[in-house]
Amino acid sequence: MLGGKALENWSKIRTVEPGHMVRAMYESSQKVEVVVELEMLMYAIANMMGQVILSRRFFTTKGSESNEFKDMVVELMTSAGMFNIGDFIPSIAWMDLQGIEETFRKHPPTPLNLPRVSTQACQINGYYIPKNTRLSVNIWAIGRDADVWDNPLDFNPERFLSGKNAKIDPPGNDFELIPLGAGRRICAGTRMGKVLVEYMLGTLVHSFDWMVPPGTAELNMDEAFGGLALQKVVPLSACLRPRLATTAYVSTF
Repeated sequence: MLGGKALENWSKIRTVEPGHMVRAMYESSQKVEVVVELEMLMYAIANMMGQVILSRRFFTTKGSESNEFKDMVVELMTSAGMFNIGDFIPSIAWMDLQGIEETFRKHPPTPLNLPRVSTQACQINGYYIPKNTRLSVNIWAIGRDADVWDNPLDFNPERFLSGKNAKIDPPGNDFELIPLGAGRRICAGTRMGKVLVEYMLGTLVHSFDWMVPPGTAELNMDEAFGGLALQKVVPLSACLRPRLATTAYVSTF
């Protein structure tokens, strides 16, 4: 379902569902409503997965009647480590792969990855690990290790343009940057995630000008670790101003 052929087969869905999302956001902008970006993205991604798996959309419109199934889907996607794409919005000036890589380094979606279990006793760097030990890899700490990264707390996409970092690739071949895991247990949705992040981020930035809601001095960028995923303490909320002609938002998808 998440392989290259499958991604190609449901490419139309990846276009249609962001279109519905953008139209809903446009309608909110016309009502001068504050848009909670995480909510919008969850609706779009849930509908994509629903069409791929069940050939149906889970939610017809934003704000439709609440039901247990909708709540279950949203809770599952939030707690199971789906990409919290709102975390990428602060980097909207960097519409390239390097910007995505730097975001993965500083804000990995699953800071401790999924737990592993040692199949046999072993020693790693002098530490004895018994058989059947439950292990977690601190991806968050690796991405901020001063022995690996120059000025690790700085957001600097250019670090991937030259020098020792130029050939680093997030899909698990370089242990300095493994936001989605590595090896045989790498995240099955890696390819899908990268495609969706780049496509949806580009769509959002191209479609709207983003403004801090009235009365908000600055965005709260604090993060919290809950379940498996690293999320913003306060979901990204913004006021939107359409950048395109009206027909771009009200056309039938």
